[in-house]
Amino acid sequence: MLFSKLKSEGKKIVHCHGVFDLLHVGHIKHFKEAKTFGDILVVSITPDEFV
Repeated sequence: MLFSKLKSEGKKIVHCHGVFDLLHVGHIKHFKEAKTFGDILVVSITPDEFV
């Protein structure tokens, strides 16, 4: 529902998914670059049980 509202307002949503254990500067750079492609950045994380 939230994403539908944002999209109806003309917002572009960007999604990054991955394994970010031990978050480091490379991940942050990746997120910052991804954010340049839209208005809202959504980051999802793979649970440890699948890594």
